[in-house]
Order: sequence, then structure tokens, then C-alpha cells
Amino acid sequence: MTNSKDRRPTPFEKLEWDPIFHAVGLDSDEKIHRLNRILVVHLLVDRLLTLLVAAKLAANSESKESPPDVEKTIADIAPLPVPSRLARASTLGLVTASIAKNILEINQVRNRLVHFKPKGGKSGWDVDEAEEITSQDACDRCTQKGIGAVQALMRALNL
Repeated sequence: MTNSKDRRPTPFEKLEWDPIFHAVGLDSDEKIHRLNRILVVHLLVDRLLTLLVAAKLAANSESKESPPDVEKTIADIAPLPVPSRLARASTLGLVTASIAKNILEINQVRNRLVHFKPKGGKSGWDVDEAEEITSQDACDRCTQKGIGAVQALMRALNL
């Protein structure tokens, strides 16, 4: 991964991705696509949830004489874990219980995929242990719930 001449990292576009993907169990294009879909859906949920909570909190906290400082509120809210932001959204009545459940599910799947936590006798390294990667049906169920949450969050934001 480094250039032996000058010891600088190999440029991103020159990396040999196949051995990297295979090392974590991504041994087919289908598995790589499933991982990408889950990560993109999670990215959308994460950002929209942050925007929704921040917009509501900013609108509630500002006086009527000055515009709400949504950017500052986003900076305060964004570092919080998804369950904390989701709890705020639920408390504020911004999401239904079923949407909250779907957001938690996509977040749990994403966390299982990106955080290394070996379990009794298993390496934990291989993402092949996640049904959402090995099964198209499981991936579809997960991403459909996530897309439903994305659509609900967008509606709540009037997007």
C-alpha cells in the first residue's frame, strides 16, 4: 500500500481493491453492491435525522426577532449517536414508532458491518457473517425499511 521509492501511500485510484475486498469477505460484486446500498441508505438516514432534529430545535429555541441558527444546532446534534438523535426526534413527535424502529434497524446493521467486534470463536473480521451481505432478500428488506425512513424524514422536512 506504499510506494517503496518514497514511502508515501499509494494513491487511492491505484490501489488493488480485490485483495482488500476479499480480505473482509466481499468476494463478489453482489456483496460489494449490498454493502454500498446499506451504507448509502444509512448515510441518508443519518443526515436527514440530524437535519430534522436540528431544524425543530433551532426553530423552538430562537426568539421571533432573529432567525433560527440551524447550523449551530446541527453542529451540536450531529456528533450524537443515532439512537440519541432518534430519541430526541421521537420526543419532539417528529417520527412515528415504526419509522423509529426502521431507523434503529438500519443503524444496527450498519454498526455490525463497520465496527470490529469479534464474538466467541469467530474472527468478526469477515462481513460475510452479516445476512444483509450474503442474502439479497435480507439486504432488500433492510434497505427498503431504510428507504421508507428516508422518505418519511424527507416528508417531515418538506423536501
